[in-house]
Amino acid sequence: PQQIRQAFTNILQNAIDSISARLEHDSNPGKMIVLLSQRAGYNEHVICVIDNGLGLPKDEQAGRLTEPYVTTRENGTGLGLAIVKKIMEDHQGSLILGQTDGIKSMPGWQDLGGACVSLILPADSNMNMQKEVA
Repeated sequence: PQQIRQAFTNILQNAIDSISARLEHDSNPGKMIVLLSQRAGYNEHVICVIDNGLGLPKDEQAGRLTEPYVTTRENGTGLGLAIVKKIMEDHQGSLILGQTDGIKSMPGWQDLGGACVSLILPADSNMNMQKEVA
């Protein structure tokens, strides 16, 4: 549970930082949506963070952003998403950068113009997601 919290916190912090960076050039208010869903057909839990920040880089392949020491930030270490990916894999889950059709079909999903990052965990894991969120 602590590692899942760490991964979720990293994704939230990335969204906050991206929104803050956008606000340096644009006065529209920052916005973030966090969706929690259990996709029964896939037997998985989805935690999706959508923001109206700068978005994912257009010139990088999404998979490359999860490699260690790859960063687009001036002061970034390039370890955040690599650690998140490793945590998710260690828990038989996955990290999705961007919006897939499955993610877009989640109730409440909106394209805010920034990034969409999702943490996917198996629903049959021994973690009690409801207990952890509460």
